[in-house]
Amino acid sequence: MNRPGYNKLVLKLTFPIVIIVALVFAVLIPYMLRINTSIMEKNMDEQVLHLSSSVRNYINEELADLRKGLKLAIEMPPVEKALGENNRDELAKLLLSVKTGMGLDFIAVVDHEKKPSLFFHNQDISFKSLSGMKIVNEGLGGLHLSSLQILNNKFYIIGVVSGNILGRPGIIIAGRALNEPAKMGVEKALSRYAVVLYNTEGEVVMAQSTSHWAQMKVPPEILRQVTVQRKSFTRKVAHDSKTVHIANYGPLVFNDELKAVYSVHIPAVDILSGRNKVIRTILVFMFSGIVLMVLTGYITSRWVTGRIGNLLKGTREISKGKLGYRLSEISNDEIGELTASFNDMSGSLQESHEWWKHTFDSMNDAISIHDMDCNIIKANASLGKLLGVSVKELIGTKCHSVFHASKLSPDNCPLKKCALSGKTEEIELYHPDMKLWLSISASPILKSGKITHIIHVARDISGRKHAEELIQRQLNRLNVLHSIEKAVNSSLDLHDTLEHLVNEVTVQLGINAATVLLLNRKTQMLEYVVSKGFRSDALKYTKLKLGESNAGHAATERRIISIPDLKQMPDGFTRSEHFENEDFVSYFAVPLIARGMVKGVLELFQRSSLDAETEWLNFLDTIADQAAIAIDNSALFDDLQHSRNELVQAYDCTIEGWSHALDMRDKETEGHSRRVTELTLFMAQELGIKDAELVHIKWGALLHDIGKMGVPDRILLKPDKLTDEEWEIMKRHTDFAYDMLRKIDYLQPSIDIPYCHHEKWDGTGYPRGLKGKEIPLAARIFAVVDVWDALSSDRPYRPAWPKERVIEHISSLAGTHFDPEVAEVFLRMQKSGSGYFKEKQGTESFLFRSPDIA
Repeated sequence: MNRPGYNKLVLKLTFPIVIIVALVFAVLIPYMLRINTSIMEKNMDEQVLHLSSSVRNYINEELADLRKGLKLAIEMPPVEKALGENNRDELAKLLLSVKTGMGLDFIAVVDHEKKPSLFFHNQDISFKSLSGMKIVNEGLGGLHLSSLQILNNKFYIIGVVSGNILGRPGIIIAGRALNEPAKMGVEKALSRYAVVLYNTEGEVVMAQSTSHWAQMKVPPEILRQVTVQRKSFTRKVAHDSKTVHIANYGPLVFNDELKAVYSVHIPAVDILSGRNKVIRTILVFMFSGIVLMVLTGYITSRWVTGRIGNLLKGTREISKGKLGYRLSEISNDEIGELTASFNDMSGSLQESHEWWKHTFDSMNDAISIHDMDCNIIKANASLGKLLGVSVKELIGTKCHSVFHASKLSPDNCPLKKCALSGKTEEIELYHPDMKLWLSISASPILKSGKITHIIHVARDISGRKHAEELIQRQLNRLNVLHSIEKAVNSSLDLHDTLEHLVNEVTVQLGINAATVLLLNRKTQMLEYVVSKGFRSDALKYTKLKLGESNAGHAATERRIISIPDLKQMPDGFTRSEHFENEDFVSYFAVPLIARGMVKGVLELFQRSSLDAETEWLNFLDTIADQAAIAIDNSALFDDLQHSRNELVQAYDCTIEGWSHALDMRDKETEGHSRRVTELTLFMAQELGIKDAELVHIKWGALLHDIGKMGVPDRILLKPDKLTDEEWEIMKRHTDFAYDMLRKIDYLQPSIDIPYCHHEKWDGTGYPRGLKGKEIPLAARIFAVVDVWDALSSDRPYRPAWPKERVIEHISSLAGTHFDPEVAEVFLRMQKSGSGYFKEKQGTESFLFRSPDIA
């Protein structure tokens, strides 16, 4: 579909060939100029390098000729003879001849002490200036050498030959002045060229030209390059507005030592003049053709190219970042429509970019976009703020150099892992330079299923990490406090508890060593108990009075005593002669106070300076409180245990008194209660009953007949057999025992034997007719023991049964009267003679009168 002006535009575009031809000319001229210039500059460089090589070769040849000539002269028979015979006069004549023949400025014979034996010179050259040269020392070391040296601000070619000189090791040294550069064999090549020689400080020593530029020092930057790198350099040097040279600077190194610097100068005008002639010819030809073509197409194409150029300018401005750039031309042809579309596109791009940039920079997270080589190509303001640099400085830098301070990506780099996995990768890391914890994630940007870029998001999580560390530290300390509390509550051994405490103190407080001193209540002395972290037993035998030393002051003043530097104490820390070997610096003494009373002192030692924070001191106070509680609890327990032991002893005495009174009232065999009690305890131990229960079994056995206090004397002391009515009253003594003992708290656990020792295994006993294991174990044991002692003892109405008959009787009642297992244990002990029967043979016993046993 044709639009207005379309044909006109087509017509105007029929002239592009004119522009193409003009562009060809425009490109061709610079190209030809570059080629011509390159060729001439190459030729110029080659000439300079050739001349430089000629200078070096000339000097090297001079050195070689001198060294060779001197060696040949010394090896001549007359010279060798004079040297061998130590003929000083003859040698002097010969050396003067050598000096003249070789055109030498000086020649000298030097002995091994660097003293001249002979010295001939025709210039103002002192031997002292020669003896200090490095080449003399090397020659005396047995080497034949030659070198370039500066003497009296002139260059000399110097040679050294070593050997047996006048009967001793020595050298012959000779030299001649270096020719002027114009005489170096390069005159034909030089034309307008010039050679300058400098010393190692860059100062002119010899110059071919007398021009002011030839007397100038070597530029410092060129001198540094030549002397350090020892390479030649070609530079364009402008001495003034009219004098421009192409110069080659290079080092002169002999025997691995820099001796001088040379330069070869070529006037740039000599080379540029030829190039300028060619340029002028090309320019004239090209200019004529271009002018002709431009004039032909200029008028017809100007306004079309101008409008297209306006569009091109707009696209360039957008590519530079001016997204809101607008074109002003308005027309009805295709270019006009293209201009309008361009303006719409520019406005949309600007609006989208501004929205995106605002969103990108408004994000709190530090975001950057990277190419696949880890280079940052985009970054938001938060990243610049996080790193403390401008966003522009970040563009082009490597991710790992910013976030990992490394020249290469580390293995844990999320960017590297994301590029390999194609998935979002996350890590948390600590940045030592920024002293921040960062949470970093890297996510791929895909195009056609391929990763083209990676989004890198960094978030400062230092606050969270610090909170976590604080919580973890507090949790660790709570666990420690719980552990110490658990140790205090679960152990009655104070030493173990305090050992656990000092172990936790050294770990949780980061202390090198700790010790606990307890206050002896009797002596009022602080005494060593436990320690941790000491290299020796320096404080193991500590005993301090209250108020003595730092620990004594902490106890009396009831406050923490802190000494940042023990070495600054006026009297030092003198509790032990070995203490100095511990190398402690800081010290704390903490009083251990419980219920308002000092229990001891906790001492802390550190082999470095210790800056105690409030949190640290609070935790130390809490641990000290727990230590004091542990000590106080231990003291309370010891007091309680002592009181309990006294009370138990009183109970034993009272109960044994009751038992003895019962024996006396019942007129039984002496020692009955004691014997049955002892045997019952042996049996109980054999059956695995523990100590706590044995006490109650003992009391129960001693009081087994306590109920008989309720039986009238006429029945209890009746010598004849009891009637059925009397026996019923007698059997009630177990109930009387129960009623008497159940009202006494500490004797309630002992009631089983007095109440149940007449129960039988088959349930036919009294008072309740219990059966089997319904009968308490203590009563089942005592039943066997009581029958044994009764039958084994003499009675007024019958003698004691033989042992074998008693054993047979007990065995026959196992399973009916007695618990078979208890009876078996008893019979086994009897048979083996173990336990009670091994220790108590021959003791007497008795048994209550019973209708079951006559």
